Amino acid sequence: FEFAPPEAKLAALYETLNLANDSCWSGAFSYWEDQQTMAYIYGLNLAGGAVASPQQVDNMMRISVAACEKLYPAFQMVSWGDDTPAQAMQAAISDAYGRA
Repeated sequence: FEFAPPEAKLAALYETLNLANDSCWSGAFSYWEDQQTMAYIYGLNLAGGAVASPQQVDNMMRISVAACEKLYPAFQMVSWGDDTPAQAMQAAISDAYGRA
């Protein structure tokens, strides 16, 4: 994702990244400041000539997209709102109940 937070919010963004990565089992978020890009990095170690199966690739994509959809709003709340990293993470990991 293209992501260019205000300079004054970078410390809070990095704290939020650390909190978010604590909740990710299969990958990690990284902010590349020079490129102004937020990335979700997922590693699939295929040593010894192993090849990723279609199921592994599908699972990797589902996990990556779900992590981005769930946690990206927290990065936005901290970068452009007045939420603390803890508040933003609480909102991001809370499950919605009921119907709209």
